[in-house]
Amino acid sequence: MPGWRAVIPFEQGAREIADWYLADPARQVTDTRLDAVMDKLAAAGSGDPYISTQAEFTSRIRADYDKYGKVIAAIGLKVE
Repeated sequence: MPGWRAVIPFEQGAREIADWYLADPARQVTDTRLDAVMDKLAAAGSGDPYISTQAEFTSRIRADYDKYGKVIAAIGLKVE
C-alpha cells in the first residue's frame, strides 16, 4: 500500500496476534465450514504462485476484466 510503513517488527506483531487469540477462549473456536473451504482451495492449487511475464499478466488482467467487469459494475461492487 503506498505510504504504508511497518512500525513494529514482524515477530512482535505475530506475538500480539497470537496473544489476542489466546486471551479469549471464544476466539479459539474452529469453523469447520471455513476449514473445509480452505482445504478445497488448497487442494485446487489456489495457493500456488502465479508466475508470468508482464505481458502475460497484463493479458490475464484484461481477460478477467472483460469476463467479470460488467458483473461487478452491475452489482455496484466498490473497493474501499
